[in-house]
Amino acid sequence: MRRRLRTLLRNSFFQVFGGILFVMVIGGFIVKLLEPGDITQENNPFWWAIVTMTTVGYGDFSPETPAGRLVAVLIMFAGISLVSLLTATISSIFVAQKIREGKGLEKLNLTNHLILCGWNPNGERVLDSIQHLSGMKKRDLVLINELNEEEVTMLKNLSLIHI
Repeated sequence: MRRRLRTLLRNSFFQVFGGILFVMVIGGFIVKLLEPGDITQENNPFWWAIVTMTTVGYGDFSPETPAGRLVAVLIMFAGISLVSLLTATISSIFVAQKIREGKGLEKLNLTNHLILCGWNPNGERVLDSIQHLSGMKKRDLVLINELNEEEVTMLKNLSLIHI
């Protein structure tokens, strides 16, 4: 249980989401203490804080005191920063996954595939023979080698082999 909690706390998505929640709760609480007006009487200050964080407010309720306005500005900047971080975190997860896929580091769920270990000058002829023997059907191939990325990209561009 502790290991899962530690893993969760190290997760950047969880950290950013926790930051958004923290700013919303603390911001709403401080505004509730500072503002005597419509924000705290008719509206939930926590709702106002989250709307202010994500959209810079509706404009229908705004702080009236200088201290409330200062807190609102801080909530706006924190919200813009945290929502940007959330977007960047989600994007980086997808980009990292694509990079791992491109390098062949993702888990593969293949059936009826070939595994070719090593690479030498005859490798391309072996791939051509595999294509010819498979009736020119597209085949899945797992290539285990020490080629550089340019050479692997060149092999991926062969028309009927999926590497």
